[in-house]
Amino acid sequence: MTCLPSVNGTWLYLSTWMDLFTREILGRKIDERAEESLAVDSLCSALNKNDCGRPLIIHSDKGGQYVREKPLKA
Repeated sequence: MTCLPSVNGTWLYLSTWMDLFTREILGRKIDERAEESLAVDSLCSALNKNDCGRPLIIHSDKGGQYVREKPLKA
């Protein structure tokens, strides 16, 4: 998750998921809060875009927003 300054002096948080083979950004979401929902929404966007027909291997920095007690169903 990347923290970006906004024009009004607050911070915005950007969560992205990249295909490491093509370097294409598959999912992205920006919000005023660095919460789990930001990471989940951007991941869902990436999963919905996946049309390669093969399973995905997902890497994250294991920050608090990317760690869940209950797994998601894709």
